[in-house]
Amino acid sequence: MVAKLAALYFLGAVIVYILGKLSKKLAAWLTFLIAAYGAYLFYGINKAGGLSETYRLIGNFGFSFGIGPLSYFFGMMALGLGAVFVLAITSWDDNTPTLMFLMLTVLGTMSLITLSRDFVSFFLAWEIMTWSSFATLFLGRGIERRVAVTRYLIWSVIGAYFLLLAFGMIYAKTGTTLFTVAVERMAAVPFWWLFTVVVFLVIGFGVKAAVMPLHTWAPYAYPESPDTFTPIFSGLLSKMGVYGFFLAIFFFSLKFADYGVAKLSGVNVIGYIIAWFGAITAFGGALLAVKQKRAKKLLAYSSVSQLGYVIFGLALGTSLGVTGAIYHALSHAVFKGLLFLAVAGVIMRAGTDDLDELGGLIFKMPLTFIFALIGILALAGIPPTIGFPSKWLLYEAGIERHFVFITAVIFAASTAAFLYSYRFLFSIFLGQLHDAHRDIKEVPLTFIISYLVLGGFGVYWGLFPGKVLPLIENIALKFNLPALKTYTLSSITTSLGTFNATTVGTLFGISFLIGLIIFFLTGKRNQVDQLNNFFAGEAVDQIEMHYSTNFYYFLERELKPIYRTSAETVYKWFSDFTVWFGDGVRKLFAGNAQVYLFYFATFLALLILIYWGF
Repeated sequence: MVAKLAALYFLGAVIVYILGKLSKKLAAWLTFLIAAYGAYLFYGINKAGGLSETYRLIGNFGFSFGIGPLSYFFGMMALGLGAVFVLAITSWDDNTPTLMFLMLTVLGTMSLITLSRDFVSFFLAWEIMTWSSFATLFLGRGIERRVAVTRYLIWSVIGAYFLLLAFGMIYAKTGTTLFTVAVERMAAVPFWWLFTVVVFLVIGFGVKAAVMPLHTWAPYAYPESPDTFTPIFSGLLSKMGVYGFFLAIFFFSLKFADYGVAKLSGVNVIGYIIAWFGAITAFGGALLAVKQKRAKKLLAYSSVSQLGYVIFGLALGTSLGVTGAIYHALSHAVFKGLLFLAVAGVIMRAGTDDLDELGGLIFKMPLTFIFALIGILALAGIPPTIGFPSKWLLYEAGIERHFVFITAVIFAASTAAFLYSYRFLFSIFLGQLHDAHRDIKEVPLTFIISYLVLGGFGVYWGLFPGKVLPLIENIALKFNLPALKTYTLSSITTSLGTFNATTVGTLFGISFLIGLIIFFLTGKRNQVDQLNNFFAGEAVDQIEMHYSTNFYYFLERELKPIYRTSAETVYKWFSDFTVWFGDGVRKLFAGNAQVYLFYFATFLALLILIYWGF
């Protein structure tokens, strides 16, 4: 079955590439059919009762594949949503055979990553996925493409080296490449060795998950990737980092308890530190998203922020935390894919994602606005969308674990998320319409269908979390975590209380309708043409400035010291130091034989002094 799945994606990618030379439209539809059938095959593997396949290579090395609750959840999420993303772009005129080839390659490698049960096949699939996504950056057209390519390459290589080191250390001590066997044999490994392995794994997977301070590639790679590939890049590839993070924490770090790891008020120090990294990532990414002037870059920093929530939940190590983390991973894949698709639609019609050049598109692209609004509500964690139950679970988990200050930072990140969400929605769809955009129209039908699927699931899973929780519960039980106290189709009960998602979502919906009715009945009826932007509510000496410029200037001004502090500053200092040190070493090698003779004589004299001194 694995061979069939791999052949479908990789041979299909070659066929699509060849067909794309003849007809891009036919190639795009074939890409969608392959992606959809691949998701169906993956679903069938789990429904058939599991998978256990081994392909022996040389000696102890071979490829082993299997499926479990965790791999099924992440694999189905990646392949299912991937097919939805590909459907949208069948109407995109700028698709190239190379891009469609790379899309199928990435989807195929993600399926292999989730099915891999050994380090060799996992690492090979991981690297093919990385290099395929790296190649897509060359197809982008942004002004910062060179920076994006360089950063993504450097960070990907760093992440790969740490993963390779970790896998090599595990094999050196256990003599096996199989995940399950290695975990059993790690019980006899010294603590410092195991600790080093977990740190290396966290760094390697943290790069792909864009955890601070390993995130500096993402704000450039996401915006500069092709518009049709960005939903896959941000919504799905980052989840492979989360999947790996899950493996690192729960396959190995749970063994820390066997070594009597030092406790801090009953809290595992390792989990506490990782939880702080997650919270800082969530808050820092949100603050940086607030000041962005490009829609794709704003959403890129938002992705960094939202993945911080997931890392925070996993680090808690409790049933509630893990449930919230996995739920939010699904939530992020849905709403961020929807938002990046909406931006792709805007770029298709308006030709830009610069917030200073957009505005007033609500009447030109009303459906895109409605579904972008759903995505924004989910991102901000507002009912009745999927973002509300996922964030509610994470808040509850943090309080239950007594991580009060970290949970406060996470909550502050949600407040910042509301700010940049409003900027995104207002700058693109509200305000005055530009004269250049008077004749644009709504996105094609395939985009709208993808909107409907993503938006529909985003609301459905927000109203009925009980449809998702059984899958997550199976994952928790697999890792010996107790199930949640109780849940139904629409409600969740924890040790801290109960909430009914359907009731809360319905009340929010009714409140919105009442407010809308009141607005239409009592609101101002003075109609102003969209092109009547006289002064646009700005001071007379600033009328040439677009209203989205310096949208949150007051916030940027007050938080200037925080904005000055960045991981890039530290990396630049390290880079400058390396150049300075290397330049100094280079000067020692002058290419003069007499200088080298002097070095030799000096070294020999030191050896003689050391010898006679002892």
